[in-house]
Amino acid sequence: PGVKVSRHDVEKRAWRHLDLFQYPCYLHCAVPKFKYDDGHKQWYKTMEVPWARAQSGFTLLFEHLVMSLLEVHGCPAQVAQSIKEYPQRV
Repeated sequence: PGVKVSRHDVEKRAWRHLDLFQYPCYLHCAVPKFKYDDGHKQWYKTMEVPWARAQSGFTLLFEHLVMSLLEVHGCPAQVAQSIKEYPQRV
């Protein structure tokens, strides 16, 4: 009739956040992973966090900063250098 949900595990994650003065800042969190069982099949899902998109290594605020810098400078390599990231990540 219903879906059984139980906590399965945690996934340790880190996200790049806005720098604090000249120091890079990262958010670290153990994000819960849940097991779902409807009697026919089982699946797992990691909880979404409110400060980042799924599968992103950046917080939403950091992504906004990067997009704003790209609007101003237009050059991903220049933006990557200013935020101290690889150009492939920008």
